[in-house]
Amino acid sequence: MVDVERAVQGWMDKNPSLVVLHARGKIILAPPGSGKSTFVAGLPSPKAFVDSDDVLGDTGLGIHPQSWHSQKHSARDEEKHYRLCEMYLRAMRMKGVWVVCASLMLLCTLTWDSPAAGVIVV
Repeated sequence: MVDVERAVQGWMDKNPSLVVLHARGKIILAPPGSGKSTFVAGLPSPKAFVDSDDVLGDTGLGIHPQSWHSQKHSARDEEKHYRLCEMYLRAMRMKGVWVVCASLMLLCTLTWDSPAAGVIVV
């Protein structure tokens, strides 16, 4: 089992210009293709927000590579994968990072453990 907190801290230590630690971490959700990566890329360094793609994707920890989307997965594998992604997102939030991620990544997990009273898509 991977030590999630250690992996996140290692990424943060290697990328100090990409991280601002806040008193309270946040996970900000937005739909795929809504400009999250463009928004974060346009911020001055060190960045107030971190793009989850930078941490979890191919150039980061490789937990959620781009190739994931081009492959077919069973419902069980998808649940396992997104639960793992959620563990990393929660570890970042606990460290005081503001993380911007695709709403699909976290909305998937709502149905497994704690169904939301409602979901608003604007």
